[in-house]
Amino acid sequence: KRAWKIGRSALPILHLFDKLKPPDSSLSLACLWWKALSGNDPQSPVYDNNLAYDLLPRGSRVVVGKKLRRFYPRLHHANVEIRTAFLDRAVTRISESVRIEGNETKVRLICLGGGYDVRSIKFRERGIVDKCIELDL
Repeated sequence: KRAWKIGRSALPILHLFDKLKPPDSSLSLACLWWKALSGNDPQSPVYDNNLAYDLLPRGSRVVVGKKLRRFYPRLHHANVEIRTAFLDRAVTRISESVRIEGNETKVRLICLGGGYDVRSIKFRERGIVDKCIELDL
């Protein structure tokens, strides 16, 4: 419970000088910070080469940077990491199965409720999908 309270209190401070701060819809901003913790860790199965980290405010993202991320207990961001790894593997397997068949089918990924997810960018960069579409409110 204490971790939730501290996290909720910290978010407004971390985005204090963020001119591009999006409105927080429930846990979306917290989830972005959790994704950055996992995505910024080369040992993580969901390492994203700092994509989620780059979405954070430039002035305050250092708190989840390479030097400080080891001090975070694997609480909430571990849940996000597990979910992300599961979804990433599922999409990758489907994409590979389509491409193995040798047909000319284009692989398109449609994310519903993608939020601050970097999956589309990550999969396009890695050539896993040919086109991505994200729909969110």
